Amino acid sequence: MVPLTVDAYLHALPADAQPAAAAVRAAIWAAVPDATETIKYAMPAFQIGGVTFLHFAVWKKHIGLYPIYPAPAELEAQVAPLRAAKDTVQLMLNQPMPTALIAQLAAQQAQSKRG
Repeated sequence: MVPLTVDAYLHALPADAQPAAAAVRAAIWAAVPDATETIKYAMPAFQIGGVTFLHFAVWKKHIGLYPIYPAPAELEAQVAPLRAAKDTVQLMLNQPMPTALIAQLAAQQAQSKRG
């Protein structure tokens, strides 16, 4: 069953993944406090003006951020080791969540949707 809210999504996660997912959510909110959140494609999604700028999903060993488009060179250098595919970033659950980087990515993605 697909969760209807982000809170329900987080609550349904294994207990050991919940803190990391909560840290990702908090970092996104800190960077883009005027965003709204919803569930799209069965995962948490953040929107600006009804336009989705970022999704995240918790998997067995990582959290995926989608889509993460190419960033300015300095930020992209930090993101490059985490890229799993062209527009995907993977954050390993057995590593500390890079919340400052997540916030930077969220802000950049939101800005791209604001125009």
